[in-house]
Amino acid sequence: MKYIRCQLENGEIHLGAMVSRNTVVFLDRIFPELKGMDFVDFLYMVDGDPIKAQEAIRAYGGSFYDISKARILAPIQRPVHDIICVGVNYADHLKETREHLAGGIGETALETVYFSKRASCILGPNERVVARFDLDDSVDYEVELAVIIGKGGKGIPAEEAEEHIFGYSIFNDFSSRYPMKYIRCQLENGEIHLGAMVSRNTVVFLDRIFPELKGMDFVDFLYMVDGDPIKAQEAIRAYGGSFYDISKARILAPIQRPVHDIICVGVNYADHLKETREHLAGGIGETALETVYFSKRASCILGPNERVVARFDLDDSVDYEVELAVIIGKGGKGIPAEEAEEHIFGYSIFNDFSSRRLQTLHGQWMFGKSLDTYAAMGPLIADRQESPLPNHADIQSYVNGELRQSSNTALLIKDVFQLIHELSSGITLETGDIIATGTPAGVGMGYMPPRFLKRGDRVACEIEGIGSLINEIDG
Repeated sequence: MKYIRCQLENGEIHLGAMVSRNTVVFLDRIFPELKGMDFVDFLYMVDGDPIKAQEAIRAYGGSFYDISKARILAPIQRPVHDIICVGVNYADHLKETREHLAGGIGETALETVYFSKRASCILGPNERVVARFDLDDSVDYEVELAVIIGKGGKGIPAEEAEEHIFGYSIFNDFSSRYPMKYIRCQLENGEIHLGAMVSRNTVVFLDRIFPELKGMDFVDFLYMVDGDPIKAQEAIRAYGGSFYDISKARILAPIQRPVHDIICVGVNYADHLKETREHLAGGIGETALETVYFSKRASCILGPNERVVARFDLDDSVDYEVELAVIIGKGGKGIPAEEAEEHIFGYSIFNDFSSRRLQTLHGQWMFGKSLDTYAAMGPLIADRQESPLPNHADIQSYVNGELRQSSNTALLIKDVFQLIHELSSGITLETGDIIATGTPAGVGMGYMPPRFLKRGDRVACEIEGIGSLINEIDG
């Protein structure tokens, strides 16, 4: 037996049991109390048993109805609970999800993925999906087999599961793939806000969702959502208030004052390791095998279009380094590499401006890396679900429009998850910590002769999935 819900030309809505392609028995003719009720009520009337339902229908001796001109509706318009969804339950979809939906499912996850889908009204055939392109233009489709439970239960053995099923339908699990991106901006009236981007120039101000965030910074927001981008998204998508046009706003560094010195990774691309050994005297020994870590002091991180005040009086060998920055959401210690992604909130672009003579002169790199204004980050933070971050993103830098660096984060010697594992083996990472993961070849010192920055130069750093960070050299 097959069941439908339909609307007749006169506007009446009926549940029906199909006896041929366009002919049905209206169930409220068999069960008069079903008039105006829905399919779930019918399930209760037949104890969730399709055999009992069939017997009642076959025993019916009344009229059949032609529904060739009727409008077919969703068989269940309003589910009794959120829909229970199963993620990545086909091996080929598991593979494509791991490749294209960053943060979607870890490589080591072995158990079934379950999640709930809120649907206050399920669409039926030929009904239109009102796509929220203003919130996310990455709208996707997923055809699935839907199982309708007839008889509830708990602790059901697999061999008895079929007895609890009433029937099956087709389900399209439309999805928004767009991960959230966050900015910090200053409006024309001088107000500074944190925002979640819903389109190129439209944001939700986070202090409208979390009033206590007014005047606070992005790290405070991280604590409010427990460093979890999924929890953050849920709160933002549930928001029913106003959006704001920021086309005339000034975009600031998403985090202006870090909670600690920035954790930097040196020579983490093989080509940059080679050029460093060749051009930075004493920079890194030929026999060094382990990752190079150093700290970078930044009392104030520059944002997009802010000027670097170059200290040419201390060192005229000013250089640029485009890097992927990792923003820690959930702190921890002793974090396994396969669990590292759970501790990441998101990613940004970082320009690790450097004074090469000071870097060489002092042996340790901190002083040559930490002059005031020598750190820039932005234009936003993309949450960890942004594909192809973190391990397959193109990364480039330009000076005055000329391409200088071009690589891909797939070429990192130690990837983001390995870095977090190694660092946390002895250092407690905290919410809001920033890890700059290293730069590829093409920095100024790598050219012969060196091509260091001078006053008026314009440096643009770009990473796929995040955007472009531009700063000009002053001094």
